[in-house]
Amino acid sequence: MLDNTILGSSRGDRRNHPVRDALVRRVRAEFAEMPGMCLTAPQARRLFGLRPDVSDRILATLVQQRAIVCDGERYRFNELRTPAHPPLAASHALVRRAS
Repeated sequence: MLDNTILGSSRGDRRNHPVRDALVRRVRAEFAEMPGMCLTAPQARRLFGLRPDVSDRILATLVQQRAIVCDGERYRFNELRTPAHPPLAASHALVRRAS
């Protein structure tokens, strides 16, 4: 289980962005390593050893980033994913073409 103190103190911004980013990368990697894996939210919490609120935010972030998809009950790797934002090199190419 994740130590509550890792996520921040009671002063100011309680979020610990480096820890959160590491969790997002770890959960994304787990789904990518097992693309056929389908998990409910409670199963994901147990597998990743996260508190419910932390797990829900991480899963929501990955859905927003299109790394995973949710059918309303189960989360799975998004095999047909398209990046939420085009890679930097691609966005520069688009600007050059428009000029």
